Amino acid sequence: MSSLLPWLKLQATPGIGALRFARLMEKFKHPAKVLNTSEETLSAVSGISSRMAAAIKNTARMSDEPFLREIRMAEETGVRILGLGMEGYPELLSKIPDPPPVLYIRGQLPADAVAVAIVGSRNATRYGRDHAFKIASELAASGIVVVSGLARGIDAAAHEGALASGGITIAVLGSGLNQIYPREHQRLAQSIASSGAVISSFTMNTLPDAPNFPARNRIISGLCLGTAVMEAADRSGSLITARLAGEQGREVFALPGNVRSMKSAGTHRLLREGACLIENARDIMDELGIKKVHIPARACEKKENLLAMDQSGVLKVLEADPIHIDELAQRTGMAAGPLSALLFTLELQGKILQYPGKYFAKS
Repeated sequence: MSSLLPWLKLQATPGIGALRFARLMEKFKHPAKVLNTSEETLSAVSGISSRMAAAIKNTARMSDEPFLREIRMAEETGVRILGLGMEGYPELLSKIPDPPPVLYIRGQLPADAVAVAIVGSRNATRYGRDHAFKIASELAASGIVVVSGLARGIDAAAHEGALASGGITIAVLGSGLNQIYPREHQRLAQSIASSGAVISSFTMNTLPDAPNFPARNRIISGLCLGTAVMEAADRSGSLITARLAGEQGREVFALPGNVRSMKSAGTHRLLREGACLIENARDIMDELGIKKVHIPARACEKKENLLAMDQSGVLKVLEADPIHIDELAQRTGMAAGPLSALLFTLELQGKILQYPGKYFAKS
């Protein structure tokens, strides 16, 4: 447990930031060496002023107890803390200029996985959500990890699409793992963590706050070979993620939309600026040079049979009068993520209707 202390302590230094942390790690290889180094030696590092060096030494003298409490809280809630430079830290993420000093992980980060980010508007149209779900499902079925931010709209559709195909998805939060945001996605977060991971660079009880989300976005793009923007207004956080992906040397993809829709103004701007136009998952895979991972026939058959059973079970439970998704989850015994994905599929097939407030009924 105490082995994590140097990472948490150095990160807690006021003004240290991810970029300075990375520079210090490049020079000294371990945060404990940074904390034990003299002010004079620290201030000789590029970007570390004498004032910053003094702040690092003050942090080194702080009590360990607040940091030990944080570690205990993580352990008690099944969260693993991973520091920059530790074994298992995502390699692609470590290559960006400002990798997060610490990652909090609930679930399991897949090792050596190919990942693609899917992001877009929170207030998405049906067109954007449908394409996010379908493309995420196709990518995940091909063995590609789908990364997004657990937000409403496009993010949620991407996570649900990946789960619906039995694939792996990662959610990156702009809050601590004890503060899932938005709150209505807590069950979705649980489903994501059951096969993939929910991660954050913020301490466990950090509340969602506007400045946290651009910092979160660089992690989404940094984990991935490419970022696909499904739908975005001309001023959108998704465009920040796309810009960061470009700065990180990663591919940027954009889905064209209705030229009269303000929700597609941002994606059209990306296309004018050189983003790769996509219509489906194959376009992304071809651009990245990824071949489809073939699932054995028996596995495919088993998955299809399970999907048919799940659909049948949900349709038996549904009635002409709308039922809330929470009650459906209780009646079917399904987790929120897979259930949401299945309901989405049944709605696309015209078999059920969705009403405001997450209520569903037979069509």
